[in-house]
Parts: sequence; C-alpha cells; structure tokens
Amino acid sequence: MKKNARLIMVMVGLFWTGALGAEDAATPIFQAADHLKQVAIGAPQVSPDGQWILYSLSMYCAKEKSETSDLFLLPFAGGLPRQLTHSTAAEKSYCWSPDSRSIAFSAKRDGDAKSQIYILPLNGGEAWRLTSLAAGASDPLWSPDGKTLAFYSEVGELYSPEQKEAFGAVRYAMHPRYHHLGKGWDNGKRQRIFVIPARGGAALQLTGGACADEGDHSMVWRNDSRVLAFVSNRSPEWWNTIDTDIYQVDIAGKELKRLTRNPGPDHSPIFSPDGKWLAWRASYEYNYESEDYKIHVQPVAGDESHVLAAKLDRDVNLIQWAPDSRGLYFTAGSEGRSNIQYVSLARPERWSDITRGQNNLFGWKVAGKQRFAMIRTTDTCPGEIYTFNQGRFKRLTTAAEEPFNAYKRLPSEEIWITADDGSRVQGWLIRPLGYREGLKTPLILSIHGGPHGMSAPTFRFDFQLYAHHGFAVLYTNPRGSNGYGQKFKDVTFEDWGTKPMADLMMFVDLVIGKGIADPSKLAVTGGSYGGFMTNWLITHSGRFAVAVSVAGLYNMTSFWGTTDEQFFAEKEMAGLPWQKQDVYIRNSPIWNSERLKTPTMVIHGANDWRVRPEQGEQLFSALQKMGVPSVYVNFPEEQHGIRGKINRTLYNRLLLEWFEHWLLGKEVKLATYLQPIPYSYPPRSVEKK
Repeated sequence: MKKNARLIMVMVGLFWTGALGAEDAATPIFQAADHLKQVAIGAPQVSPDGQWILYSLSMYCAKEKSETSDLFLLPFAGGLPRQLTHSTAAEKSYCWSPDSRSIAFSAKRDGDAKSQIYILPLNGGEAWRLTSLAAGASDPLWSPDGKTLAFYSEVGELYSPEQKEAFGAVRYAMHPRYHHLGKGWDNGKRQRIFVIPARGGAALQLTGGACADEGDHSMVWRNDSRVLAFVSNRSPEWWNTIDTDIYQVDIAGKELKRLTRNPGPDHSPIFSPDGKWLAWRASYEYNYESEDYKIHVQPVAGDESHVLAAKLDRDVNLIQWAPDSRGLYFTAGSEGRSNIQYVSLARPERWSDITRGQNNLFGWKVAGKQRFAMIRTTDTCPGEIYTFNQGRFKRLTTAAEEPFNAYKRLPSEEIWITADDGSRVQGWLIRPLGYREGLKTPLILSIHGGPHGMSAPTFRFDFQLYAHHGFAVLYTNPRGSNGYGQKFKDVTFEDWGTKPMADLMMFVDLVIGKGIADPSKLAVTGGSYGGFMTNWLITHSGRFAVAVSVAGLYNMTSFWGTTDEQFFAEKEMAGLPWQKQDVYIRNSPIWNSERLKTPTMVIHGANDWRVRPEQGEQLFSALQKMGVPSVYVNFPEEQHGIRGKINRTLYNRLLLEWFEHWLLGKEVKLATYLQPIPYSYPPRSVEKK
C-alpha cells in the first residue's frame, strides 16, 4: 500500500436532528470508524548539520489489517517531504549518523522474526541490515565519531532446561511482580545494551546482571564515543520499585559505574555538547512516581550534582542541552499547556520562556540556538511538525490533518472554578455540532487517568465524535492533577475521591447553570483512574443517567493484590492493606455498591496487568446484584485501555450507542442488556408456572 496516497472513503452523514444549521448540515458527521483515517506523525529527529528533519508517518492499512509506518525527510527550512521507505513493515526508533549522510532504524523486513537494525544511506541505495540477532534489536543510537551503534536486545531466560522440561506450560513466581503491563508473565528476558561496528560485524553485550530492564531507553553517548550513560534499576528490590539510577559503561572494558544514588527515580541522562556536564531528571521520594521531577547537572569530572530551576513548582518532562553547553532547554506541563523554557548554569535559580501562549509541544529537538523542531497539536488539529526559529513557529506538515479536512472540528472553551480550599481548577467544554444558544444538550463528563494525569486541549477523536452526535463534552483537571504544583497534586493522598468529585460536580453544575447542559441527561466516563472516578461518582451520586467505566478500580484491596505496581497503591494509600485497612476501604467504591442505579457499561482488556479485569468484573457483579441495567465487555487482546485499531472502532461504537440509548432514547443494537433482578436475602421465592 502506498502510504502517501490519500485515503478515499465514503462518508455517510448521520445528523443530529433539530440542532444543525444549514452550514453544519452540509458537513460530514464523524462516525466511529473514521478514527481509522488518523495519521500519526512520529517525533522529529534533526540532522546534526541542522538542515533536515527525519520523521515517521503511521496509518492504518485496510489491506494489511494493521498499522504501518514509513520514514520521511523534510528540509528544516520547509518544503516538500521525501519518502525514504516504502515497506509494509513498521519502521521505528530512527536516528541520524553524525555526518548527516545516513540514518539507522529498526524494523521487521524480509521475513525477520524479530525487529533488526537497518542502515539507509541518503545519497541513494537500499537500506541494509546491520544486525541479525535471534532476539532482535531496537532503538539504535550512533556514536559521535560515527564508528559504532548502540542498541537494545533481549537476553536471559527464567527457566533452566531442567525446569522447562519439568514444568512444561506450568509457571511459577519468585516475586510479586511476576507479570508486567505490556509484557505479561515474566520469562526472565531483559533489555540489555549492545554495541556493533557501524560498518557491520559482531555485536557486543555491555550490560547485564540481576536487575530490571535498562530503564527508559534513554541511553546517551558521551562526546568522546567511549562511554554510554543509561538508566537502570539495580536495587535489591528491582522487581518492585521504580528506584532507577544513572549508570555509565565503558564500551572497551565494559566497566560499569553508578553515577547517582538518589532514593527516588533518575531518568533522561544527557551529556552537554562540550562533554563537561551530565544532566538528568530526578525526583526524590522512594517509590513515588508522582513527585515532580527536577533538573540535575553534574560535572563529568566529578563533584556533587546541583539542581536547576529548583523553585519551579512543575514536573519537568523533557530536557535538552543548548548548543553552547551553558544551559538547558526543558518543558514542564502547566495548566494544560506545554512550552519550551530555558535555564542557564550561571543562573540556576532563574528560568525563562522560549515559547509562550496556548501551546502543546511534544517530541521537540534542539536544532541550534533557540531553534527547534517539534510536534505541535491543538484541540482541533492532530499533531503536525513545526519548527520554531527566531521567535516564530512554522508549520511543515499537513498529513495528520488532511484526512479530517472535510469535517468541522469543534473547539474547546476554557473554564475555571474555585475549589473549597481556594484552589483554581481548570477545565474545557466542547459544545455539540450545530449548537444554538439556549439549547440544553446531553453532557458527557470525561475523566483523565492518574490520578496525577493532566488533560490538555489537544485533538481527541472521541471527543469530536461525541460532539458531532449531539453531546457536549466536558473534560477537566480536578485536584490531584499534574500541572498545577505539587501541593495541588498531593491533595488525593489517601483520598482519591472526595475532592476530585467536588471539583467535577462543580464543573457540571457550572455548565448546567450556563443553560448548556440538560441536568437530566448527564453521562460520565473515564479510563484507569478515570474509571475509578466513574465508579466513585455512580456509587456516591445519583445524578448521572449513564456511565461507561473503562479499566477502572473498584476494590482497592484486590487492586493492590493483583496489580503489577503494588508500590503505587502502597504509596497512595500510605501503607499495606492490613496496615491501612480504613484507608483502603474508604477508597473502594465497592463498599457503596448499594447506591448503584446508573446504567453502566464496564469495559476491560483481558491482558490488563495494571488494573486486572477482576476489578471490572466486581463492578459488573455489583451492578447486576443491584438490578441496574449493565453490560460487561472484555477485549481479549487488549491491555490497559483499548488501543487496537479495529478494537477501537468497536469501542467507539459501543460508547456512542450506549450514550445515545440512555440519553437520546435510541435503540441498542450491539450491547444489548437484560433487566437484572435485584439480589435479596433470604432469596425470594419464585412462583413456578
């Protein structure tokens, strides 16, 4: 399939009768399957000479029934993109050679059982395979001198030959984290760092040992090409902590050196261009993944590290050195936005804005002094590649937006409330297509995950779908969310429900008070923690007419006992279930199940190791016992959330139909349900005919 060919699809309009004006009635209406048209642009990689941008373009191919991606090249100054690869395989984790003449990427090609590293010269010729490892190879990174590539490959085996023969398909566990999201049962295989000559040859394994995978795949070369810095968890409790540290390994002697000894996690190491400094992100509390990260720098020659922008009350999520090595650029999500900022080594207590305003910037790369390439998205436009140069943004791609050019995409209105403790709380409202003032509409409240996630006005297909079918959409950042300071985030410590619920209902009441939402037609949905809050709301309020709970927690104690991240519950609930029984019970919606009356669809992935399906099953059982109309949908191939392209089409249809049935009175065709009989004890006698 040619990736640069436009997808042509027949658009069938399903209109919201009684609300659309003549102009809106002429536009096509989003349908559940239209998400298959989405095109995703990968993070840009700027060539070392600063002249070119390398990126991937991914889309769903109906013929292959899978998502495929190819690599493209674009002048930094702007112009027509050049397609570099034309394969049904998915090219991933791409990087530049230091002379800007070649690229390396990982892909499955020509019958590869596992992903391998390929090299593509840009002056002509086909890509050639560099690695041939049975376990595969990924995430290539060229050394500054151009002679070597580092990459990751899996090694290790949990079972000895004798154990394999004795156990067969039977499995056993040696620690509570015997399973992990995205990986399933622990088979002993670990991602380790290898190096290989850039012209080909034997691969050399550099890292090993009884430890977790090599961190966040953010290894980096020192500028002398002799040392790699990387992230790894080598604590005695590596199987149940997030206590990562920064290490370095000498590629000649494979000598390993630990660089950080912080009790909290360390991530994202990066050497300064002059080779004198190492910077990274760090938070300080043991096993607490929701503490704000700070920027640390340390001389390569030794000495203590120190913090830059220490008083910044935000979570730093990406850092890059300035070309002159005098400071770092960084982003830290704030109030639903993400802008690039700068802090210097000379004035570590001060930071300044490089970009300003209503921006959401992702995957950005430094191309020179205050010169960047990035993905930029808005509430009405999917992520496209932009450059920022001499104080101005310039858009370079249109591929992500083109499939939706015929559709009217509806903007988000920013709204604020003041919570009972004086905190200012932010949210956004999307009015339905064809909305007229004075018209009261059904409202869908969508709740983010976390609890320390952050909603932002970025393009959401599901939000646009709902708005095209007559629903207003409300999404917010209640207390506990990221982007408003650590104190704001810590409000949910030992209490996930009370204050977020107060905030969410204040937003709902605000939209009702504006005459926009119909108070008798309220819906709520969310995934993960958003699923928890959905469960919390329907067990603590009777105001919602319909709900959809996705991968949501219902029983905090059994969640702790089955999740792959027990430390998360232990931190948020301040202890173990038998130490904090009252806290675990207080934060479990199941103990308020007698208040259930909202028709609810429960959705879970069968391979969800973060929030096991038993959580959704407990909710469904409670709904049935309380006589509440409900259905349970289990996706066999899915994990934490529904992400498969075809599954996502069904997911979109199910949610839209469920909302339309209970709020608009339309017929249910897919998720039909029975009217359950409420449980009673002793059991009621049933008269036999």
